Formats: sequence, C-alpha cells, structure tokens
Amino acid sequence: MPPDRPTPDSGSKRAALSRGLDALLPRVPDGTRRLNPPAERARKTPSSASTSRARAAPTEAERAKADAIISRLTPAPAVFESYLGNAAHYRSILVPGDGAVTAKLVPSKIFQGRRYLVIFTTDEWMDSHPLDLDAFAGPRVPFAKGSPPELIFARQRDRRPGYSRLRPILEHEFVHINQMMLGVAAKQPSEITPSSILEWYATTTQMEFEAYLVEYVTWPRLLPEHYTLAGDVERWSFQRAYTQVLEKLWTVFPENVVEELVPRLSHALRDARSANSVDASILECACNMLAEHAAIARRRARSHP
Repeated sequence: MPPDRPTPDSGSKRAALSRGLDALLPRVPDGTRRLNPPAERARKTPSSASTSRARAAPTEAERAKADAIISRLTPAPAVFESYLGNAAHYRSILVPGDGAVTAKLVPSKIFQGRRYLVIFTTDEWMDSHPLDLDAFAGPRVPFAKGSPPELIFARQRDRRPGYSRLRPILEHEFVHINQMMLGVAAKQPSEITPSSILEWYATTTQMEFEAYLVEYVTWPRLLPEHYTLAGDVERWSFQRAYTQVLEKLWTVFPENVVEELVPRLSHALRDARSANSVDASILECACNMLAEHAAIARRRARSHP
C-alpha cells in the first residue's frame, strides 16, 4: 500500500475522493479486487478497531436506488430460464484444466434465489488477468467446446461453505450477468474511435456503479472505516466504479488515444448522469478530480505485467 496515504478529512470532498481512489487502486477488502493479504489485515489491532466510528448506513434514498436497480435488472422468467438451460449444459460439458477447477450453479441472495454459473479457477489463471481481481463476469477463455453462456470466474481458494467471504463479490457479478442478459452492458467497440471509447467509458461506469451500489447497500460493512456520513454508500460506490473503469480504460484501448480523450471523460460522465442517477454533487466532485485520477490509473495500468 502507498506509504503516503492521505489522512481522513470528512469535511473535504476533495480529500474524501482522493482517499477513495488511494484505497481503490491498490488492493481493497471487497468487490472484485484482490483482498488485502493476511499481514495487512493483521495491522488492525483490537484497540484501533474499537475507537473507529461506525460506517455509514444506507439512507432511504440509497436503498430506493438499489431496489430500483435490482427490479430493473431482474430478467423475465423466460429469459432467465434460457440462460439457466445454457449454463447447466455448459457445466455438464466443462472439462477441468487450463485453469478451471470446477463449476457450480450458485444461488443469489439478492435476485431471489436465481442460480448463476460460476467457474472456480486457480490463482495462477486469475493472476494472468491484467487487473488484480478475485472474480469477474464475461467469457474470457472457453474451457469446453461450444458457445458458453454469460460466465463468472472466481478464485477457487475463496470458495468456502456459505460463500460468506465471497458472497458480496459474487452478488456484484450477478448484477453484471443480468446486465449482459438484458443487453444493457457495455460492449467492446467494433471500431476504435473517440466517440466509441467515450461511450464505452460512460456505459461501463454506469454498469459498475449499479453493481457497486447494490453491493454496498446490502453490505455497508465493506465501506472503508472513514466513510461514516449519510450518502457515503453512494459516494464510495461511484468512486469505486469510475476509478476502476479509468484503470481498465488504459488496459483496453491504445494509450495514445486514451491520453487525448482524458479532457473529455468528465463530459462523458455528465452526459450519462441521467442514466446512472448518481447524486449531482458526487458526480461533480469526481469530474473535478478526473484528470488527476486518470494519471494515477495510467500508472497503475502500466505496472501490470
């Protein structure tokens, strides 16, 4: 972790957003990102934990937004049955190996027990991904012949009884699978142009914001300790979303093209606000810091093997 982490200052939106990015781009204890190693977790002594303030609880407005997202992204029975049939068939022909350990249909807590196909992989296979992840959604390497359904990949070592540690991560990915099923997820542009990249960035940020808001409203204990104020669940959800996609931007598209588009990224986010319904003050704070955060994201992306 960076040695010069900013100190908490909840009175400053700029400081809060900087802390959020600083906590995000290295490893953080939640979401799809890698969890902190045991040595890092051991630094939190009982005395320091007892003096920390309670994390923010979701407001009624935040709960309403999350409920609306869940309702909008719940597939119709016929659509989901089609997915489930494809998932069950793919699971039956899956051949372990090449990184795949096993596959399981995992029931969702948020989406009323609907089951989603999760392929559990080795650490080595997951570490070959250009970003540090514990799980992600979307076909990457087919482990069996045929056309795979929408897939979730997760580390095998995180698979435990009840999936208590992995549960929030999987539920986050279930949101993405539903976005794919309903055809609202961002697609890789067939032609690399400034407008297609900007559209991809804005849409992907929206998709991540939806998944993170559902995750953190359901599990607010996953917020950083200094996020204690009303509205912080939405604030952290959006920070996680737009900064994560910033880093991905540098790994997916040519660096010289992205460099030229950085001044236009904030306009793309503002244009997408009506779709993602993020609070205006949170959006403006992010836009004001975007150039600085894009530079950090670029350095992070360059550090990946």
